[in-house]
Amino acid sequence: EARRIREQFPDREVEICKCPTADLDAIEQVAQQLRQMYAECEVVLNLTSGLKLWLIAFYRIFMPQPQVRFIYIDQTNTITDLNTKQTHQGEIDKMVRFKLYGTPLTAFTRLDEYTDDDLTTLREIETFRRRDKRAFADLTAELGKGDPTKEVRISGPNSMLHYDPLTRWAEMEVQDYRTGRMVSREFQCAHLWQLLTNTGWFELKVAHALRQVPEVGEVWINCKFADQHGEAKNEIDVIADLRNRLLFVECKTMIHDSTDIDKFRSAVRNFSGMSTLALFAVNDYPSQARRSLYEHAMEKCRDNNIVTYNFSNRNQTPLQQVIARLLDVQNTR
Repeated sequence: EARRIREQFPDREVEICKCPTADLDAIEQVAQQLRQMYAECEVVLNLTSGLKLWLIAFYRIFMPQPQVRFIYIDQTNTITDLNTKQTHQGEIDKMVRFKLYGTPLTAFTRLDEYTDDDLTTLREIETFRRRDKRAFADLTAELGKGDPTKEVRISGPNSMLHYDPLTRWAEMEVQDYRTGRMVSREFQCAHLWQLLTNTGWFELKVAHALRQVPEVGEVWINCKFADQHGEAKNEIDVIADLRNRLLFVECKTMIHDSTDIDKFRSAVRNFSGMSTLALFAVNDYPSQARRSLYEHAMEKCRDNNIVTYNFSNRNQTPLQQVIARLLDVQNTR
């Protein structure tokens, strides 16, 4: 972690000092050495993190020095000077934040890159999907296995998908579950492949809904994180900038496995820390057969401080109020 911090200051002279973790006398000895080394300097000590023994020892050793400032930084990057009790808002670049956690964000699509045609097509796809959700899922899953630069024709039981990458056009045909008749629909937009594969249409739906919330700034979709060797490590469906916090969003049309929640919560903590908020967004209302699994997943979300939102539940609190309430609760902790 210290090396990651040093990498952010290539033009500064940075020294990493090793300090014992449990021997209080040895820790105080290190603090004494540093105090003597920088006796003529203005020193700022961040007492926010690290081991409690370090905090106690360094505070006790450096406290008599009049030129030493002690600061505390909370989860919203509010910096408090413990000497003057004055506060100010700190800023940190989002990309730097991810690097400090050892998982740089290497690929994503900004919501602003999507066009009005993309949003119109999103609504068309969502409407057509209701004709036969199972056939739609099978066709688009098969499409996602292919090459986005090549023409694809897929046939299924009473279903068909034809995709043309040159014109970014597709035609789908399924059997309407209500009437039993075959119905078809054509789609065309700049990000059609992204919308049709990996439930990208739902991710765009969630991202666009978040953009309508006043507290939300920039929104990123299909965010890929890399390990220390640059290899793909994990993916977050949507990340929203809440000014002084980040919101990670997992998007599922329906919950099929409650372990997805465990994986999501681990990713939030590992990639962005405890200050990042988490939202689990679901598109469909659960059938009677999936009711028990759905309720179990919702309980698991509550246990892990993950906010849930179902776009098919018309009786729930509007998303704008959900985000505002979430920020109010977190900012008072």
